[in-house]
Amino acid sequence: MFGDDFGSLLFLAMPLLLLGYLFYSQRRRMKQIQAIQASVEVGDDVRTTSGLFGHVVEVSDAEVHLEVTDGVVLRFDRRAIDIKLPSAGSPSSVPEDE
Repeated sequence: MFGDDFGSLLFLAMPLLLLGYLFYSQRRRMKQIQAIQASVEVGDDVRTTSGLFGHVVEVSDAEVHLEVTDGVVLRFDRRAIDIKLPSAGSPSSVPEDE
């Protein structure tokens, strides 16, 4: 008798636990993205949410100007920055093949 009640309770609780986990992980990811976007500085190499790679040449409160190739500077909303890439002088986090 106890097993049936516990099984029913577990069956009802699992979707709630899954939703709670999804909300928690989404909120954590949003905080990470906001921290990256707030820390963008001139000289950083970044990737936008659309997959464009560029070098930051100007930063304002709402916009970031990226140089994508020599002489080509594009203007993006600051929220379009997805990740900061390691600079060319720093060691890469990706292991090299030997």
